[in-house]
Amino acid sequence: MKIHSLRAAVALTAVLTTALSPLAVLAQTKYEFKKLKPGLVVGATTAAQPPAEPANPAFSLSATSLDFGDVTLGSTGERSVLVSNSGNVALTTLEITAPASAFTAATNCPTTLPTGADCAVTVAFTPTSGIAYSGASLEVKYGSLALQRVALAGRGVLSVDPNFSQTSLLLRGEGTADSTAVVDSSMPQKKVTVSSAGASINTSVVKMGSGSIYFDGASGVLSVPADVSLNLGGSDWTAEFWMYPQGNFSKYRTILSRRPWGATPEASYEVGLEKGTGKLYFWTGGTVWTSPSAVSLNSWTHVAVAQSGSNVLLFLNGTLVRTVAATAHNRQDSHPLHIGAFYSSESQHYQGYLDDLRITKGLARYTSNFTVPTTPYSEGGGGIVQYSGYKAWADGSLASSCNDYRYPSTGSYQYTGATGDGVYRIRPLGQSATDVTCDMTADGGGWTMVVGVSVSNRNHANPAAVAWTGSGLTATGKVSDAFINAAKSGHPTGFRLTSGSVKSYFSTSCVFAANATATGNCLKYTTTYSPSPVWDTATQNSDGCSSPTYYLGLSSMKHAACSGGTQQAGNGGLVFSRAGNSTTNGLTVAVQGTYLFNQTGILWVR
Repeated sequence: MKIHSLRAAVALTAVLTTALSPLAVLAQTKYEFKKLKPGLVVGATTAAQPPAEPANPAFSLSATSLDFGDVTLGSTGERSVLVSNSGNVALTTLEITAPASAFTAATNCPTTLPTGADCAVTVAFTPTSGIAYSGASLEVKYGSLALQRVALAGRGVLSVDPNFSQTSLLLRGEGTADSTAVVDSSMPQKKVTVSSAGASINTSVVKMGSGSIYFDGASGVLSVPADVSLNLGGSDWTAEFWMYPQGNFSKYRTILSRRPWGATPEASYEVGLEKGTGKLYFWTGGTVWTSPSAVSLNSWTHVAVAQSGSNVLLFLNGTLVRTVAATAHNRQDSHPLHIGAFYSSESQHYQGYLDDLRITKGLARYTSNFTVPTTPYSEGGGGIVQYSGYKAWADGSLASSCNDYRYPSTGSYQYTGATGDGVYRIRPLGQSATDVTCDMTADGGGWTMVVGVSVSNRNHANPAAVAWTGSGLTATGKVSDAFINAAKSGHPTGFRLTSGSVKSYFSTSCVFAANATATGNCLKYTTTYSPSPVWDTATQNSDGCSSPTYYLGLSSMKHAACSGGTQQAGNGGLVFSRAGNSTTNGLTVAVQGTYLFNQTGILWVR
């Protein structure tokens, strides 16, 4: 057994030696590893590396427009747009430009925006006027890349005054620069007469909204007829305004005056600047009271005088500076209220500016120190009710257009479908109250009728109102161009032209004008015909006639050359006047191959 075991062991050893011989040789072999040449890959055939991807800087925006909707004056609405690095390299040198006016912009974007990263640009909208803001853009730019724009839009709306029904007079000073049309926004609206050119609307020195009232200190004065709501005393009331005095104090400078000499003085009142001192004075019941110090020249001061119970309180910039016993009685007489001069002789003229003048009867709006208003005085709300001949808000306040009745801008206003079409009383910003026909149902509703054309009255080439009745679909004439533009609510297609079953729609982005020389005419149209061209963007046509023919108004029309050639078709529109051929003055519609010359028709705006 031992011999066999030994032989087996020897045999096994021989086998293992034979099998392991190559490994021993391999272990003794020397290998040298060399550095690979560029472009070579182990185990692969020799090939060139692909070139690096070229730089491709780019960015994108998450929106091309931001609509803020309705924002209360003095408040701020915010919207954001996302900026994304959509290229393959980091971006630097971000430039953001927000338009002047009511829009501002801020960003959290870093100095360097990596590939694939996002950041935000936030735009704030703080309206200062009760108007639609449109046509402005946010501009975003990275380095030398193409600038991108985001269209901005929004509407400023007034807050609601729950005591508006007690407002006796509200003069905002809104309107066209240098105009002598000063509008009362209280209800029922009172007539305001400007006695000379020394008082007018101003749009450069303004505290609230877009306008104030300027007085030259020599002849300017406003007067409001006697009304029981302007007879103060005997119960609570408030008179307030913003003033920016410019005149010296060589004489008294009267601001409010209902104080005739020797006639029921206990029922009268007067507010102004004292001769020699410049202190604000208040006269009532035969006694003069003054502020402790003079009012500053060439700066805005808020003044409020209020009777609360048995006391009369005088406030300057929200601070109570004087309290006196009330002595005036509530007695009606026939004397008007004068603004900017003393009543009896229209002397002692105030020199400077007034803004947002408001008189409230039956309510002391302030009884202690208060924060002065930062927005224009507001109007009231409620549902729509039927008055004698027109509809309006239940508390007597007026919307600025049919669209504002149809789609109320604040929660305190209410509209229901049952209110329906009909005659409404509106007051566009800076305009007088006017009764108009409102279409509250067709095409979304909210359309204000501003022009009515009949076969007998077609010539409306006039920026002022023309033969306007304003009380039905058969009305002939037009409200003024200023009224039409003020009644626009910012809809993209805010003009609608109707003649029978034919309708045509136009943008409100232009300024409506019935004067061919006016800047911003809505007519933008070009075509040609034989023997001569042309329509041009200035709304003028020269067609080889003995004298030029002018077309004034909205959009285009169909026209026959003097030679009797083929009539040329535009895309439809309203023509106020055609000089040189009175038979075609008026409304011309060319829509979808249907041409209606000199038909009755209506222009609506919203």
